[in-house]
Amino acid sequence: MTAALLFMLMSALAIPAPQAPVAPDRNLDFLTEKERADLRRQSNVDGRIRVYLSASERYQSTVPKLVTGQEFDTLSGTMAKWEALLVSSLADIESGVAPGKKPKNLRRFEIHLRKAIGEVQSLRKSGSVEAFDALEGWCSRAETIRGTIVKIMFAK
Repeated sequence: MTAALLFMLMSALAIPAPQAPVAPDRNLDFLTEKERADLRRQSNVDGRIRVYLSASERYQSTVPKLVTGQEFDTLSGTMAKWEALLVSSLADIESGVAPGKKPKNLRRFEIHLRKAIGEVQSLRKSGSVEAFDALEGWCSRAETIRGTIVKIMFAK
């Protein structure tokens, strides 16, 4: 009886506990309520990347409107939130993507970032001096984040 009990306890300890989502539980002010709920609902990194992609596309469509409307105070805050989204998504990707098979949405996210950086760079040229600093800084930091994602994509 004791051996059977000992065997059951040892086998119970050998079974790994289900992993909790790696999604950050920190402040997610850069996401809408719906995006936060979607992010918390995702159990795998591929689903969370899809949420990050959607949020980044939202910022990508907002920024040109702010530049053309010359809403520079709002633009700085928006660029800071977009950057916070990218930093948070990178942290989640780095901790959640295992070597080997990469999530489909990781490639989509990298392609989106490449296009978004190009669009923001073109806005730098057409925008004012006030917008230039916010856009220039964001492009530099976003390119660094994109480069890290590319390294993750091709890591073995």
